Amino acid sequence: MFEHMTYDYILEKALEKVPNNIDKRQGSIIYDAIAPACAEIAQIYIDLNSVFNMSFVTSSSGDYLDRKCADFGVYRKNATKAIRKGKFQGVIPIVGSRFGLNNLTYKVINVNDGIDNVLLECEQEGVVGNRDTGLLIPIEEIDGLTSATLDDVITPGENRETDEELIDRQQEKVKKSATSGNIYHYQKWARDINGIGAAKVIPRWDGDYTVKVILVDSMMKPASSQLVDKVQQYIDPNKEGKGKGVAPIGAKCTVEPATSTTIDITGQVIGANTQDTKTIFTKEINKYFTDIISDNWQDRDSYSVSYARIGSILLDAISQAGGSDYTNLTINGNTTNISLSNQVPILGTVTLNG
Repeated sequence: MFEHMTYDYILEKALEKVPNNIDKRQGSIIYDAIAPACAEIAQIYIDLNSVFNMSFVTSSSGDYLDRKCADFGVYRKNATKAIRKGKFQGVIPIVGSRFGLNNLTYKVINVNDGIDNVLLECEQEGVVGNRDTGLLIPIEEIDGLTSATLDDVITPGENRETDEELIDRQQEKVKKSATSGNIYHYQKWARDINGIGAAKVIPRWDGDYTVKVILVDSMMKPASSQLVDKVQQYIDPNKEGKGKGVAPIGAKCTVEPATSTTIDITGQVIGANTQDTKTIFTKEINKYFTDIISDNWQDRDSYSVSYARIGSILLDAISQAGGSDYTNLTINGNTTNISLSNQVPILGTVTLNG
């Protein structure tokens, strides 16, 4: 807004007000007297521009953004810790037992579901807790323990919400009015639970006064049974429609995890190392699947996994690995898009031949 109020511009305007019969050249008395004040005034305009930007949600940041979003009842989400499933052999560890894997540590928080379904919490916050699987090493010796394995993600850990993510949620709340038990209200209720990434709402799925909510977690994978149960109890305990949750009286809500569709990809690589290509390609395909679920799944009846887009990703991976092209690309044995509705794509086998 004040971009034109530069030091040079302010100094020029100030010197214009000095009579021409007075020496105004650089180094003159009047020039040296005016220049420092003009520099300070220019800094004030820089600060004013920052204050102006901080007064709007879409151009604000940091603590100022937190304050602006709070006016709309939207608050920044703090980092959370991943909850993981552990499988043990020999003995069930006691609650509080600690284990290490790579550079992370995990603490046992629940052993009620048996030796193959022990719940552990990553002691480090954020998505890093979703990363590893494999053999756990006890930090203190546990008599009788023969093996411990870190397995599925039950509740994904999440990083502290970024400015961009917070702005997106605030804008979504403004543009999609969540009120009176409409679709957006059910989506909001589902996402109130830590670990939920998106929710698809199907009105009247089993007749009048019925609602189905289908969930993916924050990694855009089908939500775990534990997450589904948390959302069910929060929205409509026992699917009774008695208003004991946040849903209105009479609305019987059924919460389910999304189903997955496995995507197997095959192709022939020209001029590049197949393993290097596969490593790059797999990472980018998983990102592509996450992006299309984030962008399309929640608010659309159907969407597609694009054959052309997968081909583009493969070509880019081949280029990064030093190759030139590919042939015989198939997705689940075909060369067409894969249409999905309530399902989410999960990468299956990737077979790249040289």
